[in-house]
Amino acid sequence: MSVVGARDLLSMRLRSQGLIAPPEPSGREIRTSAVADAARRLLALQGQDPVAALWALGLRAGVTKESVQAAFAEGLIVRSWPMRGTVHVVPAEDIGWLQRLTNPRALRGADRRRDFLGLSIEMLERMRGIAVAELRGGNALTRAELIAAFERAGIEMRSGWSYHSIWYLSQTGTIVFGPPTDARESKLVLVDEWIGPPRDLEGEEALAELVSRYIVGHGPATVADLGWWTMLTLTELKRAFAAAEAAGSVVRIESESGPMWVSPEVESAPLDEPPPVLLLPAFDELLLGYKDRTLSVDPANASRWTTSNGLFAATIVCGGRIAGTWTMRKGRVEAKLWDDAPPIDADELDRQIARVEDFGLPAE
Repeated sequence: MSVVGARDLLSMRLRSQGLIAPPEPSGREIRTSAVADAARRLLALQGQDPVAALWALGLRAGVTKESVQAAFAEGLIVRSWPMRGTVHVVPAEDIGWLQRLTNPRALRGADRRRDFLGLSIEMLERMRGIAVAELRGGNALTRAELIAAFERAGIEMRSGWSYHSIWYLSQTGTIVFGPPTDARESKLVLVDEWIGPPRDLEGEEALAELVSRYIVGHGPATVADLGWWTMLTLTELKRAFAAAEAAGSVVRIESESGPMWVSPEVESAPLDEPPPVLLLPAFDELLLGYKDRTLSVDPANASRWTTSNGLFAATIVCGGRIAGTWTMRKGRVEAKLWDDAPPIDADELDRQIARVEDFGLPAE
């Protein structure tokens, strides 16, 4: 088997991510199906910054901000905690099986946190009952409104209880962030009313789906990449990769650093040139979707786009690799190219800046 070079690996990865020639918006019509398709391709994408998630989906789907918000409002996509204790955007039908697959690891680590907070399982179950009563019948509440309902029921909310209770009730499948109130906040709804019909996958079937879907949206990638992404054990993931390869749902290729996997669709597609310029949002999956990010950024440059406390900047990507960062101020993009960035097509940079500005992200 021949070794695939870094440039070709990057071309494949950009295609998997939906970033090879991402579609241009066509008018201002609402196209929620394109948003749902983009989310399904990735399975899950970073959602702790709701504004960044809007652009991550808008860019890949070639739609307006209004289309992305409408996809949330229609219940096609949701925000919740499927893995790593981090909020992601997930196709609504997939959140249940994905949480059941990753919950044992996520919930096991919460006991110590609850002990520190002085928050018992019994209290959380009382909160669950209140949440169900408040939201039943299609009601939707903001996070603050649900916490206020807990307090009206006589619960004295202590420091740290608000976040942990919302996380726990979401992680265990009772509530989910559904319809948006604006670009930054969504209301909480009941999973069993908002999502339907959910996909019902368990055990090996769920693991097989996870591997194939992750590779469709993120390949070429390694077992270690998916292990980091989900926090599942490498032992169970190696078994799932072997089964997926045998079934033909993923294809093994060789890189200079070892084996990687890609979808059959991408492996057989032409190796297109990476886009000359892309403006990616903060926390984008092209970077956050992998344990090893060296295809897109030199590890020595980590401090230029991420902070020690885990905040990730919006990036300017040239030929698939980070060349700078950008921010939005008063509706205008402020681009900061790194001093050692390669030559960049100034006209294409201006065009991509205009595309972000037309999308209408709120200022920071």
